[in-house]
Amino acid sequence: MKTNRRLIVQLIIPITLILLEGCAQVRSAQTAIGQAIDNSTTIPFAWGEVYCGRGTVCSEIEVVRVDFENREGGRVEVTLHNRTGLSVAAQIALEITNDKGVRLDSSTYQNIALPPRQEIVWEMPGIYHKNAKVRVLLRQRTTNK
Repeated sequence: MKTNRRLIVQLIIPITLILLEGCAQVRSAQTAIGQAIDNSTTIPFAWGEVYCGRGTVCSEIEVVRVDFENREGGRVEVTLHNRTGLSVAAQIALEITNDKGVRLDSSTYQNIALPPRQEIVWEMPGIYHKNAKVRVLLRQRTTNK
């Protein structure tokens, strides 16, 4: 009976290690696929859209929600979530458009930093126009050398 238990334990440990290693390789492959995305992307929402510049910014950062004061000169708040286990540096800007896509207002790009697997709320006061659409622009942070 003890021999059978030892044999079972000796078989279970290597099988478990192989399965764990396989999971790590799958996770690594998923990350590599996300990092291989190098085209700009636009994701539509009822309130407007998210535009992701070239690179991996939208595979790393998710726009969780956009809140705004529906009045002239209203504040816009963008809740961002870092999907990765690493700190992420990016840039964010806003464009406010009417129903026909005509730009009513815009902000300059601002640097943001997101801690691993955390959310932040980024705010831009005084930019919203009543009944307009919000376009959130994300891009990888540029470095000046």
